[in-house]
Amino acid sequence: MSFYFDMPIEALQESVQNNPLELDLWLTLIQKVAAEDCCENALEEVFIAEDFFPEDSELQAIKSLCLMSLGETREAHDLLQQALRRSPGDDVLSRVLEEFLPNFENVSQDQILNPYAIRELSKAEPFEVEFIERLNSTIDLIDAFNRHEHDPENLIEPLERHVRNFPRDINTKLDLARLCYNLGYHERARAWYEIVILEDPLCASAYFELATIEPIAERAMELSEKGLDLSPRFECGRFNYACLLLKHGLLAEGRNEMLRIPADSTYYVSGLEAIANSLSEEGSFLEAINFQEKVVALSANNAEAWNCYGHFFAQLGDYETALEHFDRVIQMDSEHIDALHNRALMLGKLGKHEKAVHVLKYALTIKPDSEAMLVNLAVELSQAGRIGEAIRLTNESLTHFPTHARMWLNLGSFHYQLGQSDAAIECSQKAIELDPSKELAWWNLACAHAQLGNRKECLSALTHSIARRPELAERVSLEEVLQQFVDQPEFQDLLN
Repeated sequence: MSFYFDMPIEALQESVQNNPLELDLWLTLIQKVAAEDCCENALEEVFIAEDFFPEDSELQAIKSLCLMSLGETREAHDLLQQALRRSPGDDVLSRVLEEFLPNFENVSQDQILNPYAIRELSKAEPFEVEFIERLNSTIDLIDAFNRHEHDPENLIEPLERHVRNFPRDINTKLDLARLCYNLGYHERARAWYEIVILEDPLCASAYFELATIEPIAERAMELSEKGLDLSPRFECGRFNYACLLLKHGLLAEGRNEMLRIPADSTYYVSGLEAIANSLSEEGSFLEAINFQEKVVALSANNAEAWNCYGHFFAQLGDYETALEHFDRVIQMDSEHIDALHNRALMLGKLGKHEKAVHVLKYALTIKPDSEAMLVNLAVELSQAGRIGEAIRLTNESLTHFPTHARMWLNLGSFHYQLGQSDAAIECSQKAIELDPSKELAWWNLACAHAQLGNRKECLSALTHSIARRPELAERVSLEEVLQQFVDQPEFQDLLN
């Protein structure tokens, strides 16, 4: 199937308006309209495409198939004969005329309308095999897709069998590459993409798609640039190329490439979002907000766009504005988990811990296994003074997530707040065992030992904590329980 085949019909229609000389776009649009809408509308698209490609044999073949599907067999026959007079000896037209028409009564309309069948019928290679065998193999593929629609891994074998039977079928090899990629089999996907490029060096789609999974940045750029050389007006390819530049740290180049996407393009808003995200990642939150503001202006009913907008304000530290945006998302979708979670976090930042608890409890009814929300609910309970509840919740959560270092860290902190030093030490040590890099677990361990007057153990844990996060040295003078040791030489050496 074409690289464009995953695009909705509306996006394809917009793309052909912007790229009227891209034949593959027209062919895919016509196939999708025939398969998903009706052949009458597909014919309307054919008539428009003929203004740009009046004598293209593949377009004429697909037009004839649409006519046959509408019962206009005689008109289809005449159309093909006229086309053959213009292009005598054309293999595609000849095969449809000579081999498909006599068999038409034996082929169901559903098979004709299926884009796989249309593709195979219109691209059948002369003398490769008997035509009916090729059609049967295509129908087998259609059946496989219907049977394994929700189990895509089982599609690999029938696709590979089809390729073995028809080794010159580039499109199915491209389908195999995409399927392997979507299933996470990136090495297999790369191998199939490389085969497609070797056999069809002009297949721009293969270059663009291979670039997205190529681990070596320079090679990924080369592949995308080759795709753009072959199809410079392919907006999806340009968008993916810009994403690659951003992914590999070439931020200015990536943003500039995104800004080259026309404002009326399907990918324009996605490009603005990508720029905003890249700015946010480098800490330029105000600039990120400026770009995301354009996104929400163009996508006022897009909950994800507003949610992202809220994220940027939260990163800037403007929690009130962030809260307003998360509330707007929830008005659009009352079960938007990310927005609910973020709303609770903003309420916590604003000191409204009881409200944060209420929101998190509601969110957990929607997604009860969310580790992050369970962690934050316990924290908000403790901030609201309900430490006993926080301990009970965390203990219960640890029965489901026993290796969650953050939960053990928090549990140690809750016990410490209640003066339960032995329990605090045990929990902090468990957190360190699971993740020795957690500087706050070392800090909690130091404070718990200080509660018991364990100077040596306190100093050891404090040394580990400050080594991992030097700014914690400034916090020592603010922690009351540590004041009993700060004047001792070994502590002074650590702090200075």
